[in-house]
Amino acid sequence: MRPHSSAISTGAIYTNGPVQLGIAYELHDRIRGTPTDPLSDRAFSVAGAYQFSVVRIGAVYERLNYDATQTTHLKRNLFGVSTTIDIGPGLFYAYVGRAGNGTGSAADGTRIGGLTKGVNSGSTQWEASYTLSAVGAHAGVRRLREDPERIQRGVHVQPRSLSHPVQRLSQRELAASRAASFSGWRIFSSVPRRATEDGMSGPCA
Repeated sequence: MRPHSSAISTGAIYTNGPVQLGIAYELHDRIRGTPTDPLSDRAFSVAGAYQFSVVRIGAVYERLNYDATQTTHLKRNLFGVSTTIDIGPGLFYAYVGRAGNGTGSAADGTRIGGLTKGVNSGSTQWEASYTLSAVGAHAGVRRLREDPERIQRGVHVQPRSLSHPVQRLSQRELAASRAASFSGWRIFSSVPRRATEDGMSGPCA
């Protein structure tokens, strides 16, 4: 950490009847770079959801703004929409999100973390799942498609949206999970810990 560096993270959630809104901002001031040329990072996100009788619609927007040098920047926008539907004894969830290309005044090919400047450097994620609320069982499919120029692999573009049904369940109940990947798709499932016999608590890919 550089001299006089700091990190600030703040956010707020507003709930009124069927409406839920969230906003967050994070600043890493002078944390990267060198003492003589410190660099900062900023992230802003806003999300909202509306609960109809049996359907919940959510949306999220996120913007990253990284210092590439003292005078140039690397930026990225993300948009996502999701829905949660009460079906039978559980909840069906669907999400699609798009992390756009790295843009800004930084030189093409500049890479900071998983973000790269240039065309075809974004990624898109689809997800569908079903959760049995009473017992905490959860299963679904997820696909992450990365544009040809994207270098960082396996990074999910989905922030925790306000409509994801798993947020209504205890994380302890979802601790035992199993997962398998093939052809860019990810099949996942989870069941309550008490329903397993081997006691494993980490995901298996």
